[in-house]
Amino acid sequence: MKSRIIRDRLDINAFLSADKTTLNASSQQITCKELRDVIIPFLQENLNASPSIKILNLSDNSIDAEGAILLANFLKTNTTITEVNLRSTHIDDSGLVAIVNALRHNATLESLDVSYNSPKFDTALALMALSRNTQLKKVCIHYTLAGCSHDTFSCQNAILSDNDVANLITFLQQRPEIKTLILSNNRLGYKEVKLLAEFMQSNSNITSLNLTDNNIDDDTTIMLANMLKQNKTLVSLTLDAYRMTKKGVLVLTSALESNDTLTNLKLENSRIRLTIDVVFALRLLQERNPSFSLIVNKSYERIWETQEAIDLSSFLQVTDNDVIAYIIPYLTRHPEIKTVDLSFNQITAKGAMALAEQLSKTQLTLLNLERNSIGYQGVFALNSANKNNNYKTVIPYNGYHDDLCSSIDFFQCVSNNTLCLNPIYNSEHPYDQYILSSADIKDIIIPYLKKHPEITSLNLNGFILDDDGLIALAESENNITHLSLISCLLPSDSSSVRKQAMLALSKNTQLTSFDLSNNFVSDHISILVNTNKNLKTLKLARSLCNNHIIEQLTNHPTLEILDLSCNPILQNTDLAHLVNSKTLTTVNLKQCMFALSAKDIDRLSASTIIHLDLSANTFLDGSAERLANGKFETLSLDYCFITTTEVKALLKNNPLKTLSLRNNKIGDNIDDELLQLISTNETLLDLDLSVNNNLNSHCCTALSVNNTLKRLVMSDCDLRNHVILLGKNTSLIYLDISNNFVSDADACAFILALAENNPMIQGLNLSGNEIGDQTANALLKLPNLTVLDVSNNKITDAGIELLLGSTNIKELNIQGNLDGHRDEHKQVVKAKKPYNRSQYSNTVPTLFCMAAYTVLSTDQPQAGLPNDVKDKLAKM
Repeated sequence: MKSRIIRDRLDINAFLSADKTTLNASSQQITCKELRDVIIPFLQENLNASPSIKILNLSDNSIDAEGAILLANFLKTNTTITEVNLRSTHIDDSGLVAIVNALRHNATLESLDVSYNSPKFDTALALMALSRNTQLKKVCIHYTLAGCSHDTFSCQNAILSDNDVANLITFLQQRPEIKTLILSNNRLGYKEVKLLAEFMQSNSNITSLNLTDNNIDDDTTIMLANMLKQNKTLVSLTLDAYRMTKKGVLVLTSALESNDTLTNLKLENSRIRLTIDVVFALRLLQERNPSFSLIVNKSYERIWETQEAIDLSSFLQVTDNDVIAYIIPYLTRHPEIKTVDLSFNQITAKGAMALAEQLSKTQLTLLNLERNSIGYQGVFALNSANKNNNYKTVIPYNGYHDDLCSSIDFFQCVSNNTLCLNPIYNSEHPYDQYILSSADIKDIIIPYLKKHPEITSLNLNGFILDDDGLIALAESENNITHLSLISCLLPSDSSSVRKQAMLALSKNTQLTSFDLSNNFVSDHISILVNTNKNLKTLKLARSLCNNHIIEQLTNHPTLEILDLSCNPILQNTDLAHLVNSKTLTTVNLKQCMFALSAKDIDRLSASTIIHLDLSANTFLDGSAERLANGKFETLSLDYCFITTTEVKALLKNNPLKTLSLRNNKIGDNIDDELLQLISTNETLLDLDLSVNNNLNSHCCTALSVNNTLKRLVMSDCDLRNHVILLGKNTSLIYLDISNNFVSDADACAFILALAENNPMIQGLNLSGNEIGDQTANALLKLPNLTVLDVSNNKITDAGIELLLGSTNIKELNIQGNLDGHRDEHKQVVKAKKPYNRSQYSNTVPTLFCMAAYTVLSTDQPQAGLPNDVKDKLAKM
């Protein structure tokens, strides 16, 4: 923009406002010469004009000190101008001193802006003092607004010396009306803060003090703390805690114990390494005065995010002494606390036992001690306290999740009759977590079992077991009938010792069920089979069983359930031995790499077996069709390339109640006869057709009119809008249509149809689709829905809140939805009980499992499906 300034000639009228009361010459390259030769003469001529000029704006020019002196002489006698803007005009301290002296004689100026110039601090104070003795109401100095109101003094970015602070104190003593003092970013150090603290000790006017972005360290904090012990006026204090350590914070909190007036404390830029004593010292301030406002940093805010929860996980390194000295007393004072997270700390059995003693006195519903070193002694103490508290307290996730273990919770299977242990962190050594020593078994587990005779099932999966411990467990007095030792029995250094341990277990005829899967101890199985004549269930998956063991198993007089899955060394000749058994009713031969001929199938069909899993084996020349000649109630034929013809034969001639046909491409050749068989079958209660594409609308229609099915799984079938047809079914208790690209509109229509036709449905898996809030709202119309998985969809927080508000839904999975759901696992645990699949993986359908937390219901000690659902499934 071409400047309006013409050297030696200035068109002053171009700067006048329309009403001729404002002269705005901002950013016009005006110097002392233009000010002297043009502007001031014009202003003098205008003194008697009507209207006269009241606002003069000369900001962002180069007036310098000489021009400021000329302007000061003019203002000294001026009686019309009320506002002057000299912002960023290169005026030094001498020019500003001249303005101060001139304005002492001016009776009309009300506003002066000299910011972004270079006054000394005493000159700035003199400028602000004008507002007390003249008409000046507003002064803007340096980089900030100072003296902007009669009760606030603000000076920022000025780098004040001790002399400046002394002058400031003199100024404040003359201005008792100032209530707020802002001195941020002035590099105040020990000398300056000392002067200010001594002044504030007896000051009875200032109520708010801001010292952010200064050199506030522990020594200066001590002086401020001494001030707070004497000062009874200050209400708000803001400090820069960048250089403050634990020592400074504790001194400050100690001083506030005798101060009842300070109600706002803000420690800005805090890099304080929070420790447990600092956290609770600060918290005590808020306890004494509920209205006390305290701002420290995000880590501190996370700890006390809600009134009913404490989050002390990860960064505080809480020890046993901390638990006893701080956490337990706090819980005693605050019985309303529902959730305590102490994960990833340094708590041992001592701290866990101290917490166990406190449980009965609290209302805790969630105590997280994941990744500590509480050991089995601490875990058992907590669990005993939990049982004695009638399951009012939930203790999730004290363990370490590993592929060797099917559960994610140390006590996830603690129910009326089951104790399931997982490896936990009980020492600093990374591998010691997997060791269950004989001392652990003798001193902790055996006494626990004796104290709780109701426990009949014990799960020690994934541990490295001590032979002496196994022998002691086998010879102890308990009521255990089922023992699970998956991935436990590693080859012993002494084969005779391992045989001795196996013999001790075998002699315990009370044990009728063993799970020895994923162990390479086939040579010792003979001892168990030949010695224990009461054995009813034996699971040997992935155990390299040979034909010698199969022959012995066949001759066992009481064995009913046998799992030989994933044993590829088995041969077809071994089937001949199995079918000769007079007692076997349930056999799992999944993934044994059999090539099954018609003769093999005929043998199986003629046996006593009624529950059979042949998944992931090969059927030769359509031999699967001959399974129709058996009396099977349960058949699992996943990944077997079963044809439509074979499925029709099975449905025609077998009294099947459960049929699993996952990943068999049945949809490619479906015909009317098969559809008719599906729609009219009166015995099938449980059907799994997952991972079978091209199951079209005709198939869904056939399934919708079947009034016998109780459980239907059609995951990964690319159903899309065909799911609406399934809403017409009137008998289903549980339905899984996960991963089917179902839209929100189609899912909503399906749910509304289901609400009309089958309001009794109690379990739904809708995960991995594209449903949103519309479907979430529709789900509330299912009055008996208790189990729901809507993970990995597009539901927003609004929809999630609707589901969390449902009083019917007891087990809910909401992970992986659109908004991320802040602290999702905590939100779920607070309101709902996530589903726990591992307890029912062998007896009822797998629904879903939360990855973060598995908790025990506060009103239903045995986790899992509701009792009425379990009763119905048991009758199938």
